[in-house]
Amino acid sequence: GGEWNIDQMTWQNVVQDTSGQTITSGTAYNTGTFTFDDNGSLTYNYTVDGANKTGAFGYIVSGETFSVVSLVQNIFTISQSVVAYSGKKTDQRRIEMTGSETTQNTSGQTVFTASFYMSR
Repeated sequence: GGEWNIDQMTWQNVVQDTSGQTITSGTAYNTGTFTFDDNGSLTYNYTVDGANKTGAFGYIVSGETFSVVSLVQNIFTISQSVVAYSGKKTDQRRIEMTGSETTQNTSGQTVFTASFYMSR
């Protein structure tokens, strides 16, 4: 549990819509935090490519590894969001987490993939 600082993250964002496909990517340092509560809740607040991202998910721990999985569907806006990250403690003060967030709606699809390297 506890708050973890994002020391480094590598990311790629792929947007597919009626205008075509746009891909952006990069590496960022000291971009924000992830907070793992002991009750299985994860909150995050970080900046990537000039945009602030905040939110909350649940997580499951198995030994020294953990998983973050979320599926949200909205029949009114015809949209779906899928989040899938996995991570592990590399030592008592470091975590690595890799995965993606996919959002689909009637306008198109966005896939954000990232690797986070965190410490406390």
